Amino acid sequence: MLKSLIPAAGGALPCPAAEEMAKAARQIDRDAASIAASLAIINGGQFRVDINHVAGYVLVVRQS
Repeated sequence: MLKSLIPAAGGALPCPAAEEMAKAARQIDRDAASIAASLAIINGGQFRVDINHVAGYVLVVRQS
């Protein structure tokens, strides 16, 4: 979902607000990946991250 917020290589963001939104979306992606990595260390196994910025949810779940 993040891809829809970030322009193609070399593309310009339409306004400063869009740039701020893209930066926040990247931060959410990094934070979710960090949580998944921490869960893997603590609990073992692998964890999958599913983020839907439109619906407003972040899911971190153990992969089977």
